Amino acid sequence: MAAARRLSSLRRLAPEIMELKNAVKQENLPSAMEALARCSGSRPPPRPLYNQLLALSLHQPAQRQLVKAHMASAGISPDESTLTLEVRALTQAGDIQQAIDALTAACISGDLTPKLRTFAPVLRALFERHDLRRASALLDHMADAGVEMGEEERVGFVVATAQADAADGESAHSALVAQLRSLQLAHGTLTAGSISRLQTALDAPARRERGGYARLATIDSDGVCSVSGARLNALPLETADRNAFCSALLGAAAALGPELGNDLRAFGDWVSA
Repeated sequence: MAAARRLSSLRRLAPEIMELKNAVKQENLPSAMEALARCSGSRPPPRPLYNQLLALSLHQPAQRQLVKAHMASAGISPDESTLTLEVRALTQAGDIQQAIDALTAACISGDLTPKLRTFAPVLRALFERHDLRRASALLDHMADAGVEMGEEERVGFVVATAQADAADGESAHSALVAQLRSLQLAHGTLTAGSISRLQTALDAPARRERGGYARLATIDSDGVCSVSGARLNALPLETADRNAFCSALLGAAAALGPELGNDLRAFGDWVSA
């Protein structure tokens, strides 16, 4: 029955729309544009087909503008997919500010509901440029829209902040600490690719030269520490030993600053929960 309904729906499509659909499916942009030109305003293509054509013309700015103009003249409003494709195209073209403006306008208007994939291209581009000011402003819009960063974006933010810290000295250190805490809270484990990026950023020569050396320690599946090379084993502790160990560890952390002591207490609460 469902197949019959789909077949009936296809038969109701105008021939030029069917031609456009087939050309897009075959990724034949010239044929798709010719078919689009024959589509009348009274029976325009459906929005998903416009979006597929926008994706197909992502690297063809002139063709993409024609598709957008045809879509507007047909009275088809953009949706989240349309905005995502626009942001991706602008970012790839290097028009970062235009991409930010498009996202900002969408967030302010409330007509669309952006997703992480909508913000991700321009956010990653800002991280690559170490443009933390504009990245932070964009993250505020993400928060207002209820969109959270994924692992790749959070790691990218930490890496960009670490590189700024290495270049600017103490001015960016507090931001780096905050981003590492945020990453730790959001992701209990990281992919191998993320760990490699963090190790490279935190172990940068510029950080070592100015005394801001940091190293990311990881434990593999066999319990081997990546820094010391030692195999770590979990040993049962008597209550008195455990209390003494916790007291000494908390004391060492507190000596380095109240924030570290509070972080360690919060971690202990999380482990015990």
